[in-house]
Amino acid sequence: MDLKKIFESLYGNTRQEWTDGSGDNENGWDEERPRLPNIRMPKISKIWFILGGIFVLFTVILPGLAVFLTDLYWFETYGFGSVFWKRFTARWELFFIALVPTFLIYWFNWNSAWKNGLRLINESSGEDVKFNA
Repeated sequence: MDLKKIFESLYGNTRQEWTDGSGDNENGWDEERPRLPNIRMPKISKIWFILGGIFVLFTVILPGLAVFLTDLYWFETYGFGSVFWKRFTARWELFFIALVPTFLIYWFNWNSAWKNGLRLINESSGEDVKFNA
């Protein structure tokens, strides 16, 4: 028994199958492209934003503020307020010293990838697309 006979036994003789060279519409393959589905982002109610803000407040902001104030009061109690502020500013200075080169590296990488990606698209499509960054 060949494949065509198996399909005929499963589906009956009323429908042409792909083994006959036809598609699902019984008249050959569809020439038009299938449509992309219309995908939309789900609507998020305001209550979720409020709950998310409260979660961030209690898990990030308030604990960070508690550590900051505890350290500040401890250092000021023992007369080392200037040490606290020196430590505090040194941390932020080091953060920004590391932030600038890191940002430049990522920006250069992103910009390079964007230009090379457009160049590859241009070569494969044959269209002349200009990109000015």
